[in-house]
Amino acid sequence: MRSVFYIVIVLIYYEMRILLLLISISLIESLSAQDYFHYLQFAEEAKEAQDPYGALKYYEKAFALDSSDQALQFAYAEALEATHYYIEAERLYQKIYLKGRGRNFPQGAARIAQLKMYTGEYETAIKFWNRSLRHAIDNNDEQRIQQRMRSCSYALSHPLAIDSIIIVNAGEGINSIESEYGADLFGESVLLFGSLRGDYNDELELGKADGYASRIYRSERDSYGNSAATLFNSLGDSL
Repeated sequence: MRSVFYIVIVLIYYEMRILLLLISISLIESLSAQDYFHYLQFAEEAKEAQDPYGALKYYEKAFALDSSDQALQFAYAEALEATHYYIEAERLYQKIYLKGRGRNFPQGAARIAQLKMYTGEYETAIKFWNRSLRHAIDNNDEQRIQQRMRSCSYALSHPLAIDSIIIVNAGEGINSIESEYGADLFGESVLLFGSLRGDYNDELELGKADGYASRIYRSERDSYGNSAATLFNSLGDSL
């Protein structure tokens, strides 16, 4: 009888451990699901506030919890593209596009083609632009796609001599996580360029959406490099 009693106790002990384990797993899954939907909500709010980096941060957190949701894959890819992570965005677009051979993501070919152009892969870009012609919305869209293909063909037939290009990092005083573009050097020392910038907090959340705008910045160049960029005053600053 005593041995039977011990066996029953052992069985109850292991059953309780299994039950506690199942409860723990259920709680963890429940908390993860809550976090997942919260991250999606925060990402959408950041997107509506025109805060691309904030949206990227929360889509990335949600993606880490569930990478199988196709709607999330697309939203995450868009966020990567909006923040200039073109290679990562193109990889996700490709994954979505290939799942249904383009049927579930008809605009995918054009998205991939555009990113291929950004990264200088013009031959592959032409291939995907050709595919996107099947899904052209109207005649204007078709003409736009054909123009993109002509641009790719021109780039392939007029390659730049790599040895004639010198790339110099202007330093942290100029470069930021924002979009810098259209730089012009005036004389030997004054650099003017456009930049899309905003004020962010420690959580990479944009303070005011209306403060996220393109402006012209100015920097002085000397033998030590470029000075920190400041807003260009067209009335008071000299070139």
